[in-house]
Amino acid sequence: MAKRFNRDGSNGELKGILTWKSPSWIAGLNLNLDRPLRLHAVAPTTAEIDAKLAYKLNDHWQLGIEKYSFLGPLHSRVAGMNPSHSTFLTADFSVAKWDLSVGLGQARGDVTDKLIVKAIIGIPI
Repeated sequence: MAKRFNRDGSNGELKGILTWKSPSWIAGLNLNLDRPLRLHAVAPTTAEIDAKLAYKLNDHWQLGIEKYSFLGPLHSRVAGMNPSHSTFLTADFSVAKWDLSVGLGQARGDVTDKLIVKAIIGIPI
């Protein structure tokens, strides 16, 4: 396995999720802590806070805004792991039993790609 992207080989993520729903609105907040699973890992533990606010048009469509904030390493500064933020306009919808989330976003901070297209496909199991 090539390790040019992740020298530690495997990672774990601890995710805390808070949501609030009303008949017309959905709001969510996630705190993510990521850490390599190796005992003497090269990469540090990092934190990210994500947020979402969406308006339900009907039972199958939502339009919203999402913000992803990478805060960086918890304990020390690491070159190439500076804070960054991405903001997306999103549409969430269903096709048959599949859930789709698509968005167009802009990133700020120490990132290479400033314009981002995202898609998440929820597959029923």
